[in-house]
Amino acid sequence: MRVLLHADHAEFRTGWFIESIATQTLVIYVIRTRRVPFVKSRPSLPMLFVPTGAALAGTILPYTGLATCWASLCCRRPSSCCCSPW
Repeated sequence: MRVLLHADHAEFRTGWFIESIATQTLVIYVIRTRRVPFVKSRPSLPMLFVPTGAALAGTILPYTGLATCWASLCCRRPSSCCCSPW
């Protein structure tokens, strides 16, 4: 990703985070049954919606200001935090 897309460090970490969440979601679907997932064994609606919803939320999170604000809560200098009222 760094070489082909010329991504900087922040873009690389964001891409890695999103790819990791997608991979974890697929692993959940694969390890839940001994049969072929989605072909011979279909998941229940909650099993379908919860991991997929979590993957969607994780995909959207880096593009919102929430990720930056959450990380800034650990700031040592309150004036440098984006969520700070100061």
